[in-house]
Amino acid sequence: MSLGFLTSAEGPVGTKLNAPSKLSTSNTIYEFSGFWKDQNGNLYKQADFGTTYPSGDINFTATFLDLPRLYNVKFYDYEGTLLVEDVLTWGENI
Repeated sequence: MSLGFLTSAEGPVGTKLNAPSKLSTSNTIYEFSGFWKDQNGNLYKQADFGTTYPSGDINFTATFLDLPRLYNVKFYDYEGTLLVEDVLTWGENI
């Protein structure tokens, strides 16, 4: 993936990085958490790219948090009175 961010010894050249996205599923929401710098395993976030400049070629891999998708579930009686309200995750028994 090309990140569209070039640097030189004098500072940034090119465009600022945009956070990548990953499509959510019915049971999981993916939230961007940063880029891993492969050779040292350090986590770099977008804000770091104004202060840290590579001195050579470097590869980054986007990382994501896997968050459970939550659903608000409400049960009403036949008159429309709320009986129970709960927050459930995908696949959880009601």
